[in-house]
Amino acid sequence: MNQQEQATGGDDMEGAVLSEWLTQGELAGELRISVDTLRRWTARRVGPPSMKLGMRVLYRREAVKDWLRAREKR
Repeated sequence: MNQQEQATGGDDMEGAVLSEWLTQGELAGELRISVDTLRRWTARRVGPPSMKLGMRVLYRREAVKDWLRAREKR
């Protein structure tokens, strides 16, 4: 076991693999909207791109940034 694994209890794999992804709760918090709003956007296909991983819906940080940029008005 290396030092990082020892410091994190040895099970930091999920954090490393999913570090570029946000959960619905995390994204809702950052955007200051409700999780229900995100769900409605997903159902209507007007929100940021998402993917399902098991029962969780995840959003890639860079895809969310691209979605926000596309919504900017000039």
